[in-house]
Amino acid sequence: MHSMKSRVPHAATEPLYRKVAAFVLEKIACGDYKPTYMLPSEFALADILGVSQGTVRRGLEDLVTAGVLYRQQGVGTFVAQRSAEWGSFALFDTYRSNKQHAVWPKQEVLGITRVPAPGVAAEALSVMRGAAVWRIWQLWRLGPKKIAMDEAYLPVCLFPDLNLRQLARRMDLYHLLQVEYAVQVKEKSLLMSAGFLDEEAAKLLEVGRDTQSVRFVRICQDISGSLVEYRKRLLLLDSTGVQWL
Repeated sequence: MHSMKSRVPHAATEPLYRKVAAFVLEKIACGDYKPTYMLPSEFALADILGVSQGTVRRGLEDLVTAGVLYRQQGVGTFVAQRSAEWGSFALFDTYRSNKQHAVWPKQEVLGITRVPAPGVAAEALSVMRGAAVWRIWQLWRLGPKKIAMDEAYLPVCLFPDLNLRQLARRMDLYHLLQVEYAVQVKEKSLLMSAGFLDEEAAKLLEVGRDTQSVRFVRICQDISGSLVEYRKRLLLLDSTGVQWL
């Protein structure tokens, strides 16, 4: 009788732990492992794949670092839910020589303040220059590495009670707006350009000002067409092991 296990083949060209990661990624890609799904235990995966628990642990750790999975202490390992704030474009991990796997960064909210709308944000949101807006600063990380930063503006008149506690609780801003304000965010326009970082961005991302980046300018609206967000993003192009797709 043939074994029903999905035994990982041995190959001199690629470590077994990377094949474990590839197995999990294929399960995610085909929909067997959906967002928030709890993976089988390391012991169970080791049995399924015919490798040691240490090999499974190493393979899963790579995916945790890449933001594909997350661990909940004392519970298990789960498939991460991609942040709608990041957008629809992916990055791909280049640690494998023969395949490219999409990875999705995690955001870190630095702060939210009420400020007068600067000219470009006021024009984008169709509000008077100097009207009250929320300014939200965020970093994006793949594991410990900072790869991008966002500066977002939202009209205070639409979201008068927006605060850092809400953001910390919901994590994803668009999920927060949907759940607490019944606003479904949709992209209206997206512009991109290449360039270098200004002093403030270079300091936050901990790189030199001569680091190349892509600048995104995104305007979002709700389903009725009302403008709800103006966002600028700077994405580094020289992230080690990661390329832009």
